[in-house]
Amino acid sequence: MRTDIMMSLALIGGFLGGSIILYDADTTSRSEMFIQTPGFIVWFLLMTIQAAFFSVVIAPLSNSIQQFEKYFINHKLEIGISSLIFSILFSLPSGVPRSIYLSGESWPLDHHSIKVVIISIAAYLTALVAVIGMQLINVGFRTISSNEIIMNEAIHRYVELQHHLQKYVAILGGMIGLAILSTGA
Repeated sequence: MRTDIMMSLALIGGFLGGSIILYDADTTSRSEMFIQTPGFIVWFLLMTIQAAFFSVVIAPLSNSIQQFEKYFINHKLEIGISSLIFSILFSLPSGVPRSIYLSGESWPLDHHSIKVVIISIAAYLTALVAVIGMQLINVGFRTISSNEIIMNEAIHRYVELQHHLQKYVAILGGMIGLAILSTGA
């Protein structure tokens, strides 16, 4: 992907993420005092960087997954069940406690729970695309080992699948790192 497009996506994503966080941030005195603290500034920057990161990686992830469409056709049920399990495991620890138990007056920032849920949905969708890509690569690896194909083709395909797998793992690692940093802030 071209650098200017990636930078534009990062700016748009960062702007949208920042706008979500700052929406209605000065409506109460408690919220207004909070947005002036150093802790908020660090958290705001990390959330904005996360939003920029999501917007930059989602397009290459989606394009990459399209290469594995042939694996998806024959393994829809397996990928669907795995994606459902991932969705449940992702949403329970990240979405439920923040939106149910810590809603309303628990946070110093107005509409904090809603804002975090919106950012979490963007993170979930980006991670889901990467996880589906990893599942498709797993199917691709199994296809290589189960088919009697020419050795050179198998090696070339294996290296290509490994490259995509490393990309998905790196993106998920970056997302986890940013999530940890923003949670700590």
